[in-house]
Amino acid sequence: MSPNLNPQALLKKKYLTQLRVLLPVMRKEERTYLRHMETTIDEFLDASDSSAFSCMENFYREFGEPREVIQNYYSGMNIESFCSVISIRRFLKRIGIFLCSLMLAAAIFWGYVFWQEHLIFLQSKPANIYTIRTQK
Repeated sequence: MSPNLNPQALLKKKYLTQLRVLLPVMRKEERTYLRHMETTIDEFLDASDSSAFSCMENFYREFGEPREVIQNYYSGMNIESFCSVISIRRFLKRIGIFLCSLMLAAAIFWGYVFWQEHLIFLQSKPANIYTIRTQK
């Protein structure tokens, strides 16, 4: 942890990290919401007694549990846009997994083919080797 941060700043950072972890997608709206939460917490910390926020339970009591805060955020949101973002990301993730699997299968296949060719090359005996003798 950074030695120049006061305990309230460390707790604020931890609280915002807990919020960020619970967000399933990070779009512009979510980043704006997190910035808004950060400014709200900063304003509240500036206006309140600094010793009042010495533990995470005080943050939870004042701003809510991270799970509840995220649930409240999504309860007022348009579900169709959220579902479309989730489905697009799921589709892109599946395409990525498929392409990585395909490249891995191709690498294994060509590795096997080249290994077999290498073994054939090592087992083959030179059939027609001519020695050229020169006269002195």
